[in-house]
Amino acid sequence: MGFEAFTTPEQVAEFRGGLLQSPRGDSPALPADQYYQCDLIGMLVQDESGTPLGRLEEVWDISDNQSFVVRQNGKEVLIPAAKQVVRGVDVKARTMTVRLPEGFGQL
Repeated sequence: MGFEAFTTPEQVAEFRGGLLQSPRGDSPALPADQYYQCDLIGMLVQDESGTPLGRLEEVWDISDNQSFVVRQNGKEVLIPAAKQVVRGVDVKARTMTVRLPEGFGQL
């Protein structure tokens, strides 16, 4: 990635770790089963039986993995962002279906 306003790594160093945003129309299409975080935030998360678990409010980078922060009624659960857990994502319907690992319980 390049920036017209900066010509050296030192000039852009003060922005390291910052948030980079671009107009949605400029975002390239992603391969199947990959999603932009902004498309996931706010989704209703449900288990495979359709029981609502809450809303996906944040995505955390924890170690080498990502976790979805799902909140409902003042409670919060971290759900691993893994194919074994996330069984389906419907961007148009704004829902994510998950299979919670044993012992996760309900919110």
